[in-house]
Amino acid sequence: MKKVELTKKEKDDILNELYSSFKTGYEFEDFLKPFLECIGLDEVRVTKRSGDGGVDLEGIRYGVIDNNDDSVKYIVQAKRYKPSDKIPVDIIDKLRGNMLSGEKGIIITTAGFSKPAIEKASLRKETPIVLIDGKTLVDICIENDIGFVYKPTFSSEELKSFYKKNVVIEKDKNSDGTVFIIDDIEKDITSNDIRARIISIPRAILELLPEDKDKFDLCFNGNEIKDVRISSDRRFFSQGITEMYRKYGLLTKDNVFNPSKSLWKYDGKIIYIDLIN
Repeated sequence: MKKVELTKKEKDDILNELYSSFKTGYEFEDFLKPFLECIGLDEVRVTKRSGDGGVDLEGIRYGVIDNNDDSVKYIVQAKRYKPSDKIPVDIIDKLRGNMLSGEKGIIITTAGFSKPAIEKASLRKETPIVLIDGKTLVDICIENDIGFVYKPTFSSEELKSFYKKNVVIEKDKNSDGTVFIIDDIEKDITSNDIRARIISIPRAILELLPEDKDKFDLCFNGNEIKDVRISSDRRFFSQGITEMYRKYGLLTKDNVFNPSKSLWKYDGKIIYIDLIN
């Protein structure tokens, strides 16, 4: 479902409702456990209600290989403050004092952050702290359909986009007999794609790829990626995709997902993928 841009007032109203939904800070912590799991952390647990030294939740983000060499432990602090409030800098110091080198911190609040707090959070690279303020929290909830229901709204533009995507795709042949696509093919890069660090291949492209070939050259927004291995079920690519997602903002440094539309084209040799802003 396509989501339209919210006005500042609409987003402020949602944030106030979100804040009011949690009667206590403990309820907010309970909400953050499945929230953190939804955005990619594993083994998330709520710490003891007292004597936690400022640590409310803990979680792990596993690496790309089976061992734990590149896994990261996250130390999380939850702050259910009024949306008009600002988190002071001493909260940063308190959380960092409970972190070991190599761990990452996250402070999630329904409020905002003071300028000194924002500056202090980014100072020490060995113990970085990610800040998620109330408005960012709302954005992530919207993107992941957490706590929202939608009233259907008709859009003639969306209707045209739907049937134009289903027109007959024109094809031609190169001099060597390889088939290529004349028209661009529109394909959504979804949150699930970004979460799995893959890019799903449109069926029209897939049907033209030689079945005896398992590596292909891609050109992602003008960046060439050579000899990319297709998945065993021939449905997606993964090699080099994470770097492209990060480079073009589909996957932020805080691991927030930003889905995008893309245009695909195949000339019989290279698969071209261009993002639509």
